[in-house]
Amino acid sequence: MIEKGDICIWGPDEIVYSAGDISKEAYLVMEGAVRIFSVDNLLLNRLGPDELFGETSLILDECRSVNAVAGSSGLTARKVPKTYIGNMLNADPVLGAFLRKTQHRLIDSNRQSMELANELDKVVGQLERHFAALDTVASDQDDILERMLEVKRKVDRFKQGASSGVAAEE
Repeated sequence: MIEKGDICIWGPDEIVYSAGDISKEAYLVMEGAVRIFSVDNLLLNRLGPDELFGETSLILDECRSVNAVAGSSGLTARKVPKTYIGNMLNADPVLGAFLRKTQHRLIDSNRQSMELANELDKVVGQLERHFAALDTVASDQDDILERMLEVKRKVDRFKQGASSGVAAEE
């Protein structure tokens, strides 16, 4: 990362921060993109210009809960200091309550996405083993398995994007 005052520049696929890091600032994307991944490498989001990331840990006063990785063309972002976020939340208690509630919902949604992806892996594995053990081939079985495999392929693309540093939308 290169810092120029309150501007930070990351190269392609460079780690911006990792889950567990202490949070000192949020970032406003100016150019490029950032990908947000769960701790289990499920792609949760891709953010571009004029979008904010890293704010959750500041609003909730917690360590980072996700991994942030610069996009394939890099990332340029402006630091948004913790004090700025804190002053905003303190200046308007209703806005502060709204933002904290929204962040808790985001964290819960991320957790549920990962749980569903893991459960899908288990279900597809069970179906594959079950259908392989059957002596008969039925079109319904093939259709069910193919539909489940297609959903699993979509989830796997997100996971592969995490491990290879390439997201489908980029």
